[in-house]
Amino acid sequence: MTNFDDDTIVAIASGTASAAIGVIRVSGAQVKPLISKVLGRELKPRYATYTDLRDLHGEVLDEVIAIFFPAPNSATGEDLLEIHGHGSPLILSGIVDVLVNAGARHAQPGEFTKRAFLNGKLDLIQAEAVADLIATNNRRASRAALRSIKGEFSDRINALVAAITQRRVWLESAIDFSDDVEIADISGGTKGFLDQLHDDLHTLKSQCVARDLLDDGLRVALAGEPNVGKSTVLNALVGNERAIVTPHAGTTRDLVTADRLIAGLAVRITDTAGLRESTDEIEQEGIRRSRQSVEAADLMVWITAVADAEYAARELAAHDVEGEHRATVIVHNKIDLHGLAPKREEISETPHVYISALHGEGIDLLTAEIAKHHRVGAAEEGEFLARQRHLAALDKASDELHRLSFELPVSQPELVAESLRYVSSILEEITGVISSEDLLGEIFATFCIGK
Repeated sequence: MTNFDDDTIVAIASGTASAAIGVIRVSGAQVKPLISKVLGRELKPRYATYTDLRDLHGEVLDEVIAIFFPAPNSATGEDLLEIHGHGSPLILSGIVDVLVNAGARHAQPGEFTKRAFLNGKLDLIQAEAVADLIATNNRRASRAALRSIKGEFSDRINALVAAITQRRVWLESAIDFSDDVEIADISGGTKGFLDQLHDDLHTLKSQCVARDLLDDGLRVALAGEPNVGKSTVLNALVGNERAIVTPHAGTTRDLVTADRLIAGLAVRITDTAGLRESTDEIEQEGIRRSRQSVEAADLMVWITAVADAEYAARELAAHDVEGEHRATVIVHNKIDLHGLAPKREEISETPHVYISALHGEGIDLLTAEIAKHHRVGAAEEGEFLARQRHLAALDKASDELHRLSFELPVSQPELVAESLRYVSSILEEITGVISSEDLLGEIFATFCIGK
């Protein structure tokens, strides 16, 4: 266990909003003396004890339930005290003041989890997943974060590191007994290992879902010419009158944004001003902002009031808003005026969806298309919530393996072993086996206080 000397920390763990119950956590070497000072009694480990907690003047501040978790079998690996009291911010702050005056200090953001990491209770992936689970705003992300907390992501990384270590031992042995091992045997056996390791890394990365995408959601921009029903489409998608709808062209002059869940994924939908030539300065500014929104979107839904697919494609091209890497769906609105039924078709690899937003016809086809274009696809079993540093490390390891596989025929065994050691160190940075103070400081600073 890491030694923090007499440094004992305290924080409200349940947030600062009023609630029926509030939780305060205390961790460190001085927890036992603090229990004696503020509760006037000893606590039986791992038993919930109902007791009075007195303020600095000896008056009862609150009736609480106190639980003592002795080291090393606690969440932080240190002596840990949890105090469950009434959730008044005034009372909780008063309890913290009592504990600080008794010898504890206010915890820094993420300090409880950082101590758990330094004491070997969690690895870095699990520690980050704790913060991700707290911050997530959708069910899919929470499931992926929970898998990481349980160690499933770490187990996969550790298995790769173990396989690399085993191969390095074999290579080192081949170097030591080079008279008994042919270089061709070393190269041939290692080539198959590298190919398998590269495939395993690719599979692992395919199960990693970018945290920012699940948290921030898919950005969808509704674009088109004036009076094609963009605002009506927005209202139909979100299920309420989020945008003003009138029969007059140019009603929307500023961006209107709404959030909703589609197939369990967060989606941010933006209704934009109609694209056309205009001399009105306000409308010109709205059109400029519309183009910016379309440029920043992951998916552009181009809405037209015409039923002809080829004409709609030419209309879209004329406005020059198609991005090189951005997905596009063409929506033919107002099909009720053309006597058409809702449908989906694909022309030149571009989906066309036919709807009547006013009557709600075909909206299910459109939501299905939006979900299909989500960059991470549908939810899968066994996926992990990944941060950008995780994805970057996996890419870096894959690149090194690719380079090594290409150079393997002319490489010396000791150079191959060194490259594998480098790949192993990259993967161990993910779990925190190898980590810098700067990295730890950056990660845990993003946590909330009390966690």
